[in-house]
Amino acid sequence: MGDDGSTRRAALKGIGGIVALAATAAILALEQPSAQTQRVSSPARELRPVTSFAGITNQRARSIALFEEMSKVLRHPRCMNCHPAGDHPTQTDAMRPHQPLVVRGTDGHGAPGLPCATCHHAANFDPAGIPGHADWRLAPASMAWQGRSAARSAPRSRIGPATATAISRR
Repeated sequence: MGDDGSTRRAALKGIGGIVALAATAAILALEQPSAQTQRVSSPARELRPVTSFAGITNQRARSIALFEEMSKVLRHPRCMNCHPAGDHPTQTDAMRPHQPLVVRGTDGHGAPGLPCATCHHAANFDPAGIPGHADWRLAPASMAWQGRSAARSAPRSRIGPATATAISRR
């Protein structure tokens, strides 16, 4: 008869491999966007050309219209992912919690043991879908856009409070 210890170790190795494979499959399944989370192009997401605002002669009204158009970009998930209201970024167009779970850190570059630059290098890494930039970081907490309307984000931008109030009334 064989050694019971080596048989158990071999069986545990096999089970460990199956568990690892199942865990990998589960993670990949979570990363695949479902039909509900996939975003489709809609008129609200498409940007109007600047020339389409030329007919607005009132400077204040044109400023508001241009800001509302610009806010479509600011409110896009790819921007909002790094402008969280808390200390945890999101990712993908579905704005899922960032994987691996990371935190803002004291300077926006992540925790000392897992800075943003661990994965986010100077250039995009297309095979894994990881965006890059030489100084990747979360936006300062004062520039949080998640969970805020364009009007509530406006005072953090360079428009004045009166324009922000006008936007919020629309």
